[in-house]
Amino acid sequence: AGQAASTAITSVGSSSFQIGSGQATGTYDYLVLSEKDGLANVFSWAGNSSADGPYTDVEEKPGFAMFKNISGTNQWMSYDTKRETTNVMLTILIPNSTNAEATNYHIDFLSRGIKPRAGAGFAMNDTGSTYAGISYADVAGKYSLAR
Repeated sequence: AGQAASTAITSVGSSSFQIGSGQATGTYDYLVLSEKDGLANVFSWAGNSSADGPYTDVEEKPGFAMFKNISGTNQWMSYDTKRETTNVMLTILIPNSTNAEATNYHIDFLSRGIKPRAGAGFAMNDTGSTYAGISYADVAGKYSLAR
C-alpha cells in the first residue's frame, strides 16, 4: 500500500484507493507513481525558503525529475539532464501550462539526490509547503556515477 498525497483520498490499498464522501462528484484524474529499484524513485521534501534548500535522497543520480507543490495549486515542474548538463540547472518544463518552458528555477541534480537552490517565491521551496514527485535515473542500474 502507498501513501495518499491528497486529503481527498481517504485510504490507499495495494491496488485501489478511496475518495472521501465529501468530495464533489465527477471525473477525476489521478497520477499514481511507483518506485522501481535502480530506475524510479518517488520523493518528497518540505520547503525551507532557503537558497540552500533541503537535500532529498532519490537513491540514484537523477536524469529526469518531475514534482509539484502538493500543499498548493502550483504547476508541475520538470528538469532533465539532456537539456541542462551542469548544476545549477535553471530551465524547467511546465507540462500543464501554456508557458511550456521557464528559466531561473534553480535546482541541483546530485549523485544520489535533488536539492532546490531557489528561495521563497519560486514555487519550489516555500516554507510550509510539501513537494512530491518522481525521479528517473540518469543511468538505469544500482551504481550510476555522479557528474
